[in-house]
Parts: sequence; structure tokens; C-alpha cells
Amino acid sequence: EQAEVAFSNFEYSGATTQLGEALELLRPLARRATGRARLAQIHFELANILHVHGEREAALEEIRTCVHLDPECAPDPARHPPEMIELHRSVAESDVGTAILRITTDPPGALATVDGTREASTPARWDHVSPGHHYITLERDGFVPDVQVVSVAAGEPTERHFALSEGSPPMLASAALRALRQHGPDAEQRWRAEAADLTEADVLLVLRLDEAHLALAAFDGRGVALGDA
Repeated sequence: EQAEVAFSNFEYSGATTQLGEALELLRPLARRATGRARLAQIHFELANILHVHGEREAALEEIRTCVHLDPECAPDPARHPPEMIELHRSVAESDVGTAILRITTDPPGALATVDGTREASTPARWDHVSPGHHYITLERDGFVPDVQVVSVAAGEPTERHFALSEGSPPMLASAALRALRQHGPDAEQRWRAEAADLTEADVLLVLRLDEAHLALAAFDGRGVALGDA
């Protein structure tokens, strides 16, 4: 709203600054479809401001990002001038080539998603990625989800590496529990290694069932067994 007021008062710098701050603040929302739609709207409004002030190429870049986030992104004839409708049409009809995008993470094995549509496990590679800015979502069990914006140039391979931040002790404990549920007792050694710093976690109870007996095992936050019942 502040950006719209600044724009209506012809405060170009204020409007672009407000929208830029909004995009940075709302970037984590790209993990959800509704969030990507909201981000797409902001990119389009930024394109409108840039175009009014004669920055056509920058406006085209923002429209491309809008379309990447939301294929249904389109100008509203009731709100946007004919020039914006023409710019949007030119983006939809243009053929500017594609590129290769590679994403690696530390640690590897994160689920990477491009604009909420194309996903792969890191190290990941996507061919035929359209040029422009793309929102990359990174998620790995036990680590803080992250969203990065990567710029891709036509005809040029783009490589980016991101270090994931370790999650809080409760997040790591939850990840350990999911691993145990998925892999059973075989995951116990892996969990103990990953949960070495869980000093703040509550006691984790693991229910074991095999052909011989039913047992309830208890572990503290550091993965040390407290005994079986």
C-alpha cells in the first residue's frame, strides 16, 4: 500500500524501494502457491513503475519473473495501461532461448524446486530453463528451509551453491523421528550421529516391534539410550 501511495505521488525511488523490501520480506512465501501468486503481483507492479519511468528492459525482466512464479500472471486492463498489456504480450511471444541451471547444497540431498514446479534432489540440474530470475526453494529434513533468487542468462550454464542452516534441536529431533519411522532400527545409528547436538530436545521414545518382542526405547537429546521397557 505504501508503494502504491508513493507511485501515485510520483515518488519513483520510494515506490521501487518499498516494493523491493516487500519482495525480500515475502520471499519465503515462494514455498507455497498462494505466496508465489502474491510475489508475482508485486513483480508486475514493479514492472509497471519501471515502465512508466522509461526503464523498458527492467520492466520486461520483472514481467518474466512474474510469469515464472505464476503462469496466469497477466495485466488487468482496468488498472494497467495498454503499454503494459503489450509488454506482457511481447514476453509471452518472445523466444529468447534457454539455459542449464545447476544447484548444489551443503549438505547435499536437499529438495530443490524451481518456481514451485520443477524439483530435484541436490546436486540438481535442469535443462531448458528460461532466462530471467527464478525462485529456488531448498528443503532438507532437519535444516531450515530456504528460498533463493537465481538469475539465469540465455545460452549460458548457471551454477549456484548454497549452505543450508542446521535447524533447531526440536527440528532435528523431528527429522530423526521421521527417519526412524521410515527406516526402522537401521536408522538409529544415523540418527545418533545427526542428533549429537540435541542438548535441548526432550526425551525421544521409539517403539520397536519385531518378531521377537515389542519394546519401547528411550533416548535423550544427544542420542544416548536411556534404556528399554
